[in-house]
Parts: sequence; C-alpha cells; structure tokens
Amino acid sequence: MCESHRMLVLKDEIQRCNQSGTATDRGEKSKLLYFCLAGFSAIGGFLFGYDTGVVSGALLLISKQLSLSDFCQELFVAGALGTAAIGALCAGPLSDLLGRKPLLAFSSCFFVIGALFLAAAQSFSVLLLGRAIVGVAIGVSSTIAPVFIAEISGASKRGALVTLINLGITAGQLGAYVFCYLVVHASHGWRWMLGVSAVPAFFQLIAIVVWMPESPRWLIKAGSPEKALSVLSRLCGTDEAIKQKDEIIAVLEAERELSINLLLTRQVLFALLVGLGLQAFQQLCGINTVMYYSATIITFAGYTTPSAAIWLSNFVALANTLSTLFCLLLIDRIGRKLLLHLSCIGLPYPPVDA
Repeated sequence: MCESHRMLVLKDEIQRCNQSGTATDRGEKSKLLYFCLAGFSAIGGFLFGYDTGVVSGALLLISKQLSLSDFCQELFVAGALGTAAIGALCAGPLSDLLGRKPLLAFSSCFFVIGALFLAAAQSFSVLLLGRAIVGVAIGVSSTIAPVFIAEISGASKRGALVTLINLGITAGQLGAYVFCYLVVHASHGWRWMLGVSAVPAFFQLIAIVVWMPESPRWLIKAGSPEKALSVLSRLCGTDEAIKQKDEIIAVLEAERELSINLLLTRQVLFALLVGLGLQAFQQLCGINTVMYYSATIITFAGYTTPSAAIWLSNFVALANTLSTLFCLLLIDRIGRKLLLHLSCIGLPYPPVDA
C-alpha cells in the first residue's frame, strides 16, 4: 500500500473517531491531554527540585549520624551534579536514536533505584552511589522532558507548558522542605526524606509505559508519519493534526540542509551566546548554593536546631515557587524579555546582616 493511500485511510479512521464528540468536547479533551502529558513529563522536574531541596534538610541529620567531614558533605551534595552532567550529555544523542519516551522511562527507573539506595544506605559509599544514580536520572530528565513537552505542544501553549518543568522544580524544592520539616524528628528521618521520591517516580514510570505517546516529531523523523498523525489527532483534532504534521516534515527537511557553519553567522552566534550566557549566569548567581545549603546557612545565623533551620528554609522555597507560578501565568501574555528584566531586579542586592 502506497504512503498516500495509508495516510488517507488513517485520516478516515481518525475522522470517524472524532465524530463521536462535539468540537467543544474535543477541544476540552485536547487541552486536558496537553496538560496531562506535560504534567507527567514535568514530574522529572519535580524530582529534580525535590533532590535539590531534600539535601538541605537531610544533610543536617546525615552529617551528625555518620559524623561526616565538611569534604564528605560537599561530596555528597556534588555527587549527583557530576553524574547529572554525564546524563545530560548522553541524553540528547540517545533520545534521537531511541526516542523521547524510552529516555523518560529510563530516568524514572533511575530515580526509583537511586531513592531506594539512599533510603537503605548503611555507609557513606552507598549514599554516594545512590546520589550518583539519582544524578544520572536528573541529567536525562532535565534534558529530555523540555524537548518532549515542546514537541507535543502547539505554539500558543508551548511557553506555558515548557515552564511547567521549572514550576515542577520549584514545587519539588518546596515539597522537600515541607516534608523534611514533618519527619525531622521521626526515627530514621533522613531515610524517609531521601526515599520518598521513589513514589512519584514510580507513578511517572507507569504513566510513561502505559499511557504516554511518543513525540510526533521523533516519529516522523524515524519514518512513522502515520503514527505521528495518530498522536497529533489526539492532541488537536484531525485537520490541525494534518497541518502540524506537514509543518514538522517541512522543518525536518529544512534542518537537513543546515550545516554547522550556520552557528558561526553573526546573528545566530550572538543569539547562541546570549542563550548560553543566560543559563550560565542563572547558575553562577549562587542560587544552587542557597538551595542546597539553606538549612546549614540558617544554622550559622543562630538557629541551631534542625527543625527551626528547615522550617525557615520553607520561605526560601515558597518565594521561588510563587515567582515561577507568576511567570507561568504571564509568559505567553507579556513575553519572555519583560519577565527576564523583572527577574534581574533583585540580583544586585546581596543579603546583609541586620
């Protein structure tokens, strides 16, 4: 059967399915499906944020129970970051080869395994192993989840849906601080802190394997346009699905004609440097230090009990989450540049002693 005939047959099947509901019903279902897909993908961001936040509280308890030196504490924090870099570097080529869905499932598996290692650890070496496994999951998830969300979402929804990743990160940090405060006095409290992240990771894994479709862009690139059309029809209806499929094919054909020399042109190189610079300055401003060591920093200010330090850390995470939610609501309305300018207002003002 020729390619054009297969596409016509598939289109007829999709139209028959779509006739079972009104256009309004299909629109509401499509919108719900968009956010469900993006939400399940953003769980990786939540787990990334949870890992960032939980270290702040768990470190206070682990360092005392295992009598960790400052170097060991630093190694515990940095262990996941090193393997996250490796995971991020490998995730792109592997996702092009295997697809977005298998890589997301892989990261969920590693989140579960790493959390269980951390919860059951009886020595510092096992803790480091658990952190390394979690780091790989963070690197893969933080690379593939935004790509997957961008590839399934239309242009009008893309900004808000991709921002769900950042909202998931900040919500995970807040959730970590709250949970740490709730179990700080529990027996083996730090094990609960580090191990509970296996629960959302497990549910994400089930959702990916059972329900989540593959990226339509990757399906077309892999030579399965009929499967891509089927996925797109679930997201936006038959007519729009055909239009988006044709647009994806056109973009992929244009990409084949591009070369590395394009990056050296003045306009593209400038945009690339701006993008890389924004990412670099976002990290170099010190926010990672604040989030990983917030409870420890607060103890230096005189709040020596773990519960008080963890409780006050909640306000740092809450401010972070609320500002991300603010951006999520406005990013597609007022644009990226204005929000970026607003975010820079507080950076020149370092904290001072009262």
